Amino acid sequence: MDHKEMTKHIRQRIKKAGIKASVSKFTACGTFYVRVATATCEQQFTLEEQTLIKRIAKGNALTGSRCMEIEEEIPFGNEARFEFHG
Repeated sequence: MDHKEMTKHIRQRIKKAGIKASVSKFTACGTFYVRVATATCEQQFTLEEQTLIKRIAKGNALTGSRCMEIEEEIPFGNEARFEFHG
């Protein structure tokens, strides 16, 4: 799966989980990322939604920054970035 396909897959998994979110891909300094953010400025992710988003990312072999493991216990607020290693 390439970066674009992975982003699409994560978007579909989050939608299937019933979470309203904006999922996009971007590249910074040669590193590929999948960004998950709230769909609107007024929206807030619940802790349960954040945990589910992290589990979806981990289940699809995404990592935290600099290849660190994604910590489910640490909240990320309204935006998370996960590294893609394709």
